[in-house]
Amino acid sequence: MRGWLAKSAPISIALCLFVPNLPTRSEETLWRKSVNEAKQLRAQGRYVEAERLHLLAQAEAEKFGPEDRRLALSLNELAVLYHSRGQLTEAEPLYRRSLAIWEKGSEPLEVATLLNNLTRLCLDQERYEEVEFPAKRALAILQSLGPNNPAVANSLNNLADLHAIRRRYSEAEPLYRQASTILEKAVGPEHPEVAYGLNHLGKLYYREARYAEAEALHRRAIATLQKTPGQMDAVLASSLNDLADLVVDQGRNTEAEALYQQAQTIWERVLGPEHPNVALCLGNRARFYKKQGWLAEAEPLYQQALAIWEKTQGPEHLNVGNGLGNLDSFTWCRDAIWKRSHCSNAHSEFRQEKLEPSIPTWQQLSMLWQLSVELRAATRKRSVSSGELSRPEKGSLDNSNLQWQPSRVTWLRSAACWAD
Repeated sequence: MRGWLAKSAPISIALCLFVPNLPTRSEETLWRKSVNEAKQLRAQGRYVEAERLHLLAQAEAEKFGPEDRRLALSLNELAVLYHSRGQLTEAEPLYRRSLAIWEKGSEPLEVATLLNNLTRLCLDQERYEEVEFPAKRALAILQSLGPNNPAVANSLNNLADLHAIRRRYSEAEPLYRQASTILEKAVGPEHPEVAYGLNHLGKLYYREARYAEAEALHRRAIATLQKTPGQMDAVLASSLNDLADLVVDQGRNTEAEALYQQAQTIWERVLGPEHPNVALCLGNRARFYKKQGWLAEAEPLYQQALAIWEKTQGPEHLNVGNGLGNLDSFTWCRDAIWKRSHCSNAHSEFRQEKLEPSIPTWQQLSMLWQLSVELRAATRKRSVSSGELSRPEKGSLDNSNLQWQPSRVTWLRSAACWAD
Protein backbone atom coordinates (compact mmCIF):
# COMPACT_ATOMS: atom_id res chain seq x y z
CA MET A 1 0.00 0.00 0.00
CA ARG A 2 2.47 2.57 -1.13
CA GLY A 3 0.46 5.33 -2.70
CA TRP A 4 2.13 8.16 -4.56
CA LEU A 5 0.93 10.94 -2.32
CA ALA A 6 0.44 9.69 1.12
CA LYS A 7 -2.93 9.20 0.06
CA SER A 8 -5.31 7.75 2.34
CA ALA A 9 -4.97 11.13 3.00
CA PRO A 10 -2.72 13.76 2.11
CA ILE A 11 0.67 12.55 2.53
CA SER A 12 2.28 15.97 1.14
CA ILE A 13 -0.65 18.26 1.56
CA ALA A 14 -0.68 21.95 0.80
CA LEU A 15 2.85 22.41 1.98
CA CYS A 16 4.34 24.51 -0.79
CA LEU A 17 1.85 27.36 -0.47
CA PHE A 18 2.96 30.90 -1.19
CA VAL A 19 0.83 33.53 0.53
CA PRO A 20 0.62 37.16 -0.68
CA ASN A 21 2.11 39.98 1.38
CA LEU A 22 -0.12 41.49 4.04
CA PRO A 23 -1.47 45.05 3.86
CA THR A 24 0.07 47.51 6.31
CA ARG A 25 -2.61 50.17 6.96
CA SER A 26 -2.74 51.19 10.62
CA GLU A 27 -6.50 50.57 10.98
CA GLU A 28 -5.89 46.91 10.14
CA THR A 29 -3.78 46.32 13.26
CA LEU A 30 -6.03 43.73 14.95
CA TRP A 31 -6.65 41.84 11.71
CA ARG A 32 -2.98 41.87 10.72
CA LYS A 33 -1.84 40.87 14.22
CA SER A 34 -4.26 37.92 14.24
CA VAL A 35 -3.11 36.69 10.83
CA ASN A 36 0.59 36.95 11.65
CA GLU A 37 0.28 35.26 15.05
CA ALA A 38 -1.89 32.51 13.57
CA LYS A 39 0.74 31.78 10.91
CA GLN A 40 3.45 31.57 13.57
CA LEU A 41 1.38 29.17 15.66
CA ARG A 42 0.67 27.04 12.59
CA ALA A 43 4.41 26.85 11.85
CA GLN A 44 4.95 25.65 15.43
CA GLY A 45 2.32 22.94 15.07
CA ARG A 46 -0.07 24.62 17.53
CA TYR A 47 -3.07 24.16 15.29
CA VAL A 48 -5.93 24.65 17.73
CA GLU A 49 -4.62 28.06 18.77
CA ALA A 50 -3.85 28.94 15.15
CA GLU A 51 -7.40 28.08 14.07
CA ARG A 52 -8.87 30.34 16.74
CA LEU A 53 -6.81 33.30 15.54
CA HIS A 54 -7.49 32.59 11.86
CA LEU A 55 -11.22 32.58 12.59
CA LEU A 56 -10.81 35.87 14.46
CA ALA A 57 -8.93 37.34 11.49
CA GLN A 58 -11.66 36.18 9.12
CA ALA A 59 -14.34 37.77 11.30
CA GLU A 60 -12.42 41.06 11.31
CA ALA A 61 -11.88 40.87 7.55
CA GLU A 62 -15.58 40.33 6.89
CA LYS A 63 -16.10 43.87 8.21
CA PHE A 64 -14.04 45.25 5.32
CA GLY A 65 -16.56 44.06 2.73
CA PRO A 66 -17.34 40.84 0.80
CA GLU A 67 -14.78 41.55 -1.95
CA ASP A 68 -11.93 42.97 0.12
CA ARG A 69 -8.52 41.42 -0.52
CA ARG A 70 -7.94 41.14 3.25
CA LEU A 71 -10.92 38.81 3.42
CA ALA A 72 -9.55 36.81 0.47
CA LEU A 73 -6.21 36.44 2.21
CA SER A 74 -7.85 35.43 5.52
CA LEU A 75 -9.94 32.79 3.78
CA ASN A 76 -6.86 31.39 2.06
CA GLU A 77 -4.88 31.28 5.31
CA LEU A 78 -7.64 29.41 7.13
CA ALA A 79 -7.95 27.02 4.19
CA VAL A 80 -4.20 26.36 4.29
CA LEU A 81 -4.51 25.44 7.98
CA TYR A 82 -7.37 23.03 7.31
CA HIS A 83 -5.62 21.59 4.28
CA SER A 84 -2.37 20.98 6.15
CA ARG A 85 -4.35 19.07 8.78
CA GLY A 86 -6.16 16.97 6.18
CA GLN A 87 -9.53 18.70 6.69
CA LEU A 88 -10.06 18.86 2.94
CA THR A 89 -13.83 19.30 2.98
CA GLU A 90 -13.51 22.39 5.16
CA ALA A 91 -10.66 23.82 3.07
CA GLU A 92 -12.22 23.68 -0.39
CA PRO A 93 -15.07 26.25 -0.03
CA LEU A 94 -12.64 28.69 1.59
CA TYR A 95 -10.19 28.33 -1.30
CA ARG A 96 -12.95 28.82 -3.87
CA ARG A 97 -14.37 31.87 -2.16
CA SER A 98 -10.91 33.39 -1.88
CA LEU A 99 -10.19 32.67 -5.55
CA ALA A 100 -13.42 34.38 -6.63
CA ILE A 101 -12.41 37.54 -4.76
CA TRP A 102 -8.89 37.60 -6.22
CA GLU A 103 -10.19 37.05 -9.76
CA LYS A 104 -12.50 40.06 -9.46
CA GLY A 105 -9.58 42.16 -8.34
CA SER A 106 -7.33 41.10 -11.24
CA GLU A 107 -4.48 40.01 -8.98
CA PRO A 108 -2.50 37.49 -11.09
CA LEU A 109 -0.06 36.27 -8.41
CA GLU A 110 -2.83 35.71 -5.89
CA VAL A 111 -5.04 34.01 -8.50
CA ALA A 112 -2.18 31.65 -9.37
CA THR A 113 -1.60 30.95 -5.65
CA LEU A 114 -5.22 29.91 -5.17
CA LEU A 115 -5.19 27.83 -8.35
CA ASN A 116 -2.13 25.98 -7.09
CA ASN A 117 -3.76 25.42 -3.71
CA LEU A 118 -6.91 24.04 -5.35
CA THR A 119 -4.75 21.83 -7.59
CA ARG A 120 -3.06 20.42 -4.50
CA LEU A 121 -6.45 19.85 -2.89
CA CYS A 122 -7.71 17.91 -5.92
CA LEU A 123 -4.56 15.79 -5.87
CA ASP A 124 -5.04 15.02 -2.20
CA GLN A 125 -8.70 14.15 -2.79
CA GLU A 126 -7.71 11.90 -5.72
CA ARG A 127 -9.82 13.97 -8.12
CA TYR A 128 -7.13 13.68 -10.76
CA GLU A 129 -9.32 14.65 -13.71
CA GLU A 130 -9.68 18.12 -12.14
CA VAL A 131 -5.95 18.72 -11.67
CA GLU A 132 -4.48 19.51 -15.07
CA PHE A 133 -6.52 22.58 -16.05
CA PRO A 134 -5.94 24.71 -12.90
CA ALA A 135 -2.31 23.55 -12.69
CA LYS A 136 -1.54 24.61 -16.25
CA ARG A 137 -3.46 27.85 -15.84
CA ALA A 138 -1.48 28.70 -12.70
CA LEU A 139 1.79 27.81 -14.44
CA ALA A 140 0.99 30.06 -17.42
CA ILE A 141 0.16 33.01 -15.13
CA LEU A 142 3.30 32.58 -13.04
CA GLN A 143 5.64 32.15 -16.01
CA SER A 144 4.27 35.38 -17.45
CA LEU A 145 5.37 37.10 -14.22
CA GLY A 146 8.86 35.62 -14.46
CA PRO A 147 10.07 32.09 -15.25
CA ASN A 148 12.22 31.93 -12.10
CA ASN A 149 9.50 33.00 -9.68
CA PRO A 150 9.53 30.52 -6.75
CA ALA A 151 5.79 30.00 -7.16
CA VAL A 152 6.48 28.50 -10.61
CA ALA A 153 8.07 25.56 -8.80
CA ASN A 154 4.80 24.90 -6.98
CA SER A 155 2.93 24.54 -10.29
CA LEU A 156 5.68 22.34 -11.73
CA ASN A 157 5.59 20.04 -8.71
CA ASN A 158 1.81 19.74 -8.95
CA LEU A 159 1.99 18.74 -12.61
CA ALA A 160 4.87 16.37 -11.90
CA ASP A 161 2.81 14.70 -9.17
CA LEU A 162 -0.06 14.18 -11.62
CA HIS A 163 2.27 12.57 -14.18
CA ALA A 164 3.83 10.37 -11.49
CA ILE A 165 0.44 9.21 -10.23
CA ARG A 166 -0.42 8.22 -13.81
CA ARG A 167 2.96 6.42 -14.07
CA ARG A 168 4.29 8.82 -16.69
CA TYR A 169 7.66 8.95 -14.97
CA SER A 170 9.62 10.27 -17.94
CA GLU A 171 7.34 13.33 -18.00
CA ALA A 172 7.41 13.83 -14.25
CA GLU A 173 11.18 13.74 -13.67
CA PRO A 174 12.17 16.88 -15.66
CA LEU A 175 9.39 18.86 -13.96
CA TYR A 176 10.62 17.86 -10.50
CA ARG A 177 14.19 18.76 -11.49
CA GLN A 178 13.16 22.11 -12.95
CA ALA A 179 11.17 22.94 -9.81
CA SER A 180 14.12 22.06 -7.57
CA THR A 181 16.49 24.20 -9.63
CA ILE A 182 14.16 27.21 -9.40
CA LEU A 183 13.72 26.87 -5.64
CA GLU A 184 17.38 26.27 -4.90
CA LYS A 185 18.29 29.45 -6.77
CA ALA A 186 15.52 31.45 -5.11
CA VAL A 187 15.71 30.31 -1.47
CA GLY A 188 18.83 28.15 -1.24
CA PRO A 189 19.37 24.36 -1.28
CA GLU A 190 18.72 23.96 2.47
CA HIS A 191 15.29 25.60 2.47
CA PRO A 192 12.43 23.29 3.56
CA GLU A 193 10.46 24.11 0.39
CA VAL A 194 13.20 22.36 -1.59
CA ALA A 195 12.70 19.17 0.44
CA TYR A 196 9.18 18.68 -0.92
CA GLY A 197 10.41 18.20 -4.49
CA LEU A 198 13.35 16.08 -3.34
CA ASN A 199 11.02 13.72 -1.51
CA HIS A 200 8.75 13.24 -4.51
CA LEU A 201 11.65 12.81 -6.89
CA GLY A 202 12.90 10.15 -4.48
CA LYS A 203 9.52 8.41 -4.75
CA LEU A 204 9.85 8.44 -8.51
CA TYR A 205 13.32 6.91 -8.41
CA TYR A 206 12.04 4.22 -6.05
CA ARG A 207 9.32 3.31 -8.56
CA GLU A 208 11.99 3.09 -11.25
CA ALA A 209 14.16 0.82 -9.05
CA ARG A 210 16.87 3.51 -8.80
CA TYR A 211 17.25 2.76 -5.13
CA ALA A 212 20.59 4.40 -4.35
CA GLU A 213 19.45 7.69 -5.91
CA ALA A 214 16.10 7.47 -4.15
CA GLU A 215 17.69 6.89 -0.74
CA ALA A 216 20.09 9.80 -1.17
CA LEU A 217 17.23 12.18 -2.01
CA HIS A 218 15.05 11.00 0.90
CA ARG A 219 17.93 11.38 3.36
CA ARG A 220 18.72 14.85 2.05
CA ALA A 221 15.05 15.86 2.37
CA ILE A 222 14.86 14.50 5.92
CA ALA A 223 18.07 16.25 6.97
CA THR A 224 16.78 19.55 5.57
CA LEU A 225 13.37 19.28 7.24
CA GLN A 226 14.81 18.27 10.61
CA LYS A 227 16.67 21.59 10.71
CA THR A 228 13.35 23.48 10.73
CA PRO A 229 11.04 21.49 13.03
CA GLY A 230 7.37 22.41 12.86
CA GLN A 231 7.45 24.11 9.46
CA MET A 232 6.76 21.14 7.17
CA ASP A 233 6.28 18.21 9.51
CA ALA A 234 3.82 16.40 7.24
CA VAL A 235 6.44 16.31 4.47
CA LEU A 236 9.00 15.10 7.02
CA ALA A 237 6.69 12.25 8.03
CA SER A 238 6.14 11.38 4.37
CA SER A 239 9.89 11.30 3.77
CA LEU A 240 10.46 9.05 6.79
CA ASN A 241 7.72 6.69 5.68
CA ASP A 242 9.06 6.54 2.11
CA LEU A 243 12.60 5.89 3.31
CA ALA A 244 11.28 3.10 5.53
CA ASP A 245 9.60 1.48 2.51
CA LEU A 246 12.92 1.58 0.71
CA VAL A 247 15.13 0.19 3.47
CA VAL A 248 12.71 -2.60 4.44
CA ASP A 249 12.93 -3.92 0.90
CA GLN A 250 16.69 -4.10 1.40
CA GLY A 251 16.36 -6.11 4.61
CA ARG A 252 17.41 -3.30 6.96
CA ASN A 253 14.64 -4.15 9.39
CA THR A 254 15.73 -2.36 12.53
CA GLU A 255 16.12 0.93 10.71
CA ALA A 256 12.82 0.47 8.88
CA GLU A 257 10.86 -0.10 12.09
CA ALA A 258 12.31 3.05 13.67
CA LEU A 259 11.51 5.14 10.58
CA TYR A 260 7.91 3.90 10.43
CA GLN A 261 7.41 4.71 14.11
CA GLN A 262 8.87 8.20 13.69
CA ALA A 263 6.56 8.89 10.74
CA GLN A 264 3.52 7.66 12.64
CA THR A 265 4.36 9.76 15.69
CA ILE A 266 4.62 12.92 13.60
CA TRP A 267 1.41 12.26 11.68
CA GLU A 268 -0.49 11.56 14.89
CA ARG A 269 0.73 14.85 16.36
CA VAL A 270 0.12 16.94 13.24
CA LEU A 271 -3.01 15.33 11.81
CA GLY A 272 -4.55 13.46 14.74
CA PRO A 273 -4.61 9.74 15.60
CA GLU A 274 -7.51 8.94 13.25
CA HIS A 275 -6.17 10.52 10.07
CA PRO A 276 -5.83 8.35 6.91
CA ASN A 277 -2.09 9.07 6.83
CA VAL A 278 -1.81 7.42 10.24
CA ALA A 279 -3.69 4.43 8.81
CA LEU A 280 -1.22 4.30 5.92
CA CYS A 281 1.68 4.09 8.35
CA LEU A 282 -0.10 1.49 10.49
CA GLY A 283 -0.64 -0.63 7.40
CA ASN A 284 3.01 -0.30 6.42
CA ARG A 285 4.14 -1.32 9.88
CA ALA A 286 1.74 -4.27 9.88
CA ARG A 287 3.04 -5.45 6.52
CA PHE A 288 6.58 -5.16 7.87
CA TYR A 289 5.75 -7.17 11.02
CA LYS A 290 3.96 -9.85 9.00
CA LYS A 291 6.99 -10.19 6.76
CA GLN A 292 9.09 -10.85 9.88
CA GLY A 293 6.57 -13.39 11.14
CA TRP A 294 5.58 -11.17 14.09
CA LEU A 295 1.89 -11.92 13.72
CA ALA A 296 0.83 -10.82 17.21
CA GLU A 297 2.20 -7.35 16.48
CA ALA A 298 0.80 -7.18 12.93
CA GLU A 299 -2.87 -8.08 13.44
CA PRO A 300 -3.95 -5.14 15.66
CA LEU A 301 -2.20 -2.69 13.32
CA TYR A 302 -4.10 -4.05 10.31
CA GLN A 303 -7.35 -3.75 12.28
CA GLN A 304 -6.59 -0.19 13.42
CA ALA A 305 -5.73 0.92 9.88
CA LEU A 306 -8.93 -0.57 8.48
CA ALA A 307 -11.05 1.05 11.21
CA ILE A 308 -9.55 4.49 10.48
CA TRP A 309 -10.11 4.20 6.73
CA GLU A 310 -13.70 3.05 7.17
CA LYS A 311 -14.44 5.90 9.57
CA THR A 312 -12.76 8.71 7.65
CA GLN A 313 -13.21 7.68 4.02
CA GLY A 314 -16.29 5.48 3.99
CA PRO A 315 -16.77 1.76 3.34
CA GLU A 316 -16.56 2.11 -0.46
CA HIS A 317 -13.15 3.79 -0.61
CA LEU A 318 -10.29 1.99 -2.35
CA ASN A 319 -8.18 2.14 0.81
CA VAL A 320 -10.87 0.20 2.67
CA GLY A 321 -10.77 -2.46 -0.03
CA ASN A 322 -6.99 -2.64 0.23
CA GLY A 323 -7.22 -2.81 4.01
CA LEU A 324 -9.74 -5.66 3.83
CA GLY A 325 -7.46 -7.47 1.41
CA ASN A 326 -4.48 -7.07 3.73
CA LEU A 327 -6.42 -8.27 6.76
CA ASP A 328 -7.88 -11.16 4.78
CA SER A 329 -4.43 -12.21 3.62
CA PHE A 330 -3.21 -12.04 7.19
CA THR A 331 -6.02 -14.19 8.63
CA TRP A 332 -5.77 -16.72 5.81
CA CYS A 333 -3.24 -18.75 7.80
CA ARG A 334 -5.61 -19.55 10.64
CA ASP A 335 -8.76 -19.75 8.50
CA ALA A 336 -7.23 -21.98 5.85
CA ILE A 337 -5.79 -24.36 8.41
CA TRP A 338 -9.05 -24.90 10.24
CA LYS A 339 -11.27 -25.01 7.15
CA ARG A 340 -9.15 -27.68 5.54
CA SER A 341 -8.45 -29.65 8.68
CA HIS A 342 -12.11 -30.04 9.63
CA CYS A 343 -12.92 -31.78 6.35
CA SER A 344 -9.85 -33.99 6.05
CA ASN A 345 -9.27 -37.56 7.08
CA ALA A 346 -6.02 -36.53 8.68
CA HIS A 347 -7.90 -34.14 10.95
CA SER A 348 -10.49 -36.79 11.80
CA GLU A 349 -7.71 -39.04 13.02
CA PHE A 350 -6.18 -36.13 14.86
CA ARG A 351 -9.49 -35.36 16.65
CA GLN A 352 -9.89 -38.99 17.71
CA GLU A 353 -6.61 -38.74 19.49
CA LYS A 354 -6.80 -35.17 20.81
CA LEU A 355 -10.57 -34.51 20.87
CA GLU A 356 -10.47 -30.69 20.93
CA PRO A 357 -7.29 -29.04 19.68
CA SER A 358 -6.40 -25.83 21.45
CA ILE A 359 -6.21 -22.44 19.77
CA PRO A 360 -2.72 -21.96 18.33
CA THR A 361 -0.34 -19.58 20.06
CA TRP A 362 1.10 -16.64 18.15
CA GLN A 363 4.52 -18.23 18.29
CA GLN A 364 3.16 -21.37 16.64
CA LEU A 365 1.30 -19.36 14.02
CA SER A 366 4.46 -17.41 13.30
CA MET A 367 6.28 -20.69 12.68
CA LEU A 368 3.51 -21.90 10.42
CA TRP A 369 3.40 -18.61 8.53
CA GLN A 370 7.10 -18.82 7.78
CA LEU A 371 6.66 -22.45 6.73
CA SER A 372 3.83 -21.52 4.38
CA VAL A 373 5.96 -18.80 2.77
CA GLU A 374 8.74 -21.31 2.14
CA LEU A 375 6.34 -23.89 0.75
CA ARG A 376 4.64 -21.44 -1.57
CA ALA A 377 7.99 -20.21 -2.84
CA ALA A 378 9.00 -23.80 -3.56
CA THR A 379 5.78 -24.71 -5.30
CA ARG A 380 5.96 -21.66 -7.56
CA LYS A 381 8.97 -23.30 -9.19
CA ARG A 382 6.80 -26.19 -10.33
CA SER A 383 4.54 -26.08 -13.33
CA VAL A 384 1.02 -24.93 -12.58
CA SER A 385 -0.19 -27.15 -15.40
CA SER A 386 1.08 -30.24 -13.59
CA GLY A 387 -1.87 -30.01 -11.25
CA GLU A 388 0.30 -29.82 -8.14
CA LEU A 389 -0.59 -26.18 -7.48
CA SER A 390 -3.97 -24.51 -7.73
CA ARG A 391 -3.69 -20.70 -7.64
CA PRO A 392 -6.49 -18.35 -6.57
CA GLU A 393 -7.78 -15.81 -9.05
CA LYS A 394 -5.98 -12.47 -8.91
CA GLY A 395 -7.73 -10.08 -6.55
CA SER A 396 -9.89 -12.79 -4.95
CA LEU A 397 -10.64 -12.25 -1.28
CA ASP A 398 -12.35 -15.64 -0.83
CA ASN A 399 -10.27 -17.74 1.52
CA SER A 400 -12.05 -20.91 0.43
CA ASN A 401 -10.51 -20.58 -3.03
CA LEU A 402 -6.95 -20.63 -1.72
CA GLN A 403 -5.61 -24.13 -2.31
CA TRP A 404 -1.90 -24.69 -1.94
CA GLN A 405 -2.14 -28.47 -2.29
CA PRO A 406 1.49 -29.48 -1.72
CA SER A 407 1.52 -27.80 1.69
CA ARG A 408 -1.78 -29.19 2.92
CA VAL A 409 -0.44 -32.31 4.60
CA THR A 410 2.38 -30.32 6.19
CA TRP A 411 -0.13 -27.79 7.53
CA LEU A 412 -2.16 -30.58 9.12
CA ARG A 413 0.88 -32.25 10.62
CA SER A 414 2.06 -28.92 12.02
CA ALA A 415 -1.38 -28.31 13.52
CA ALA A 416 -0.95 -31.32 15.76
CA CYS A 417 1.57 -29.41 17.87
CA TRP A 418 -1.14 -26.96 18.98
CA ALA A 419 -2.70 -29.36 21.44
CA ASP A 420 0.62 -30.32 23.02
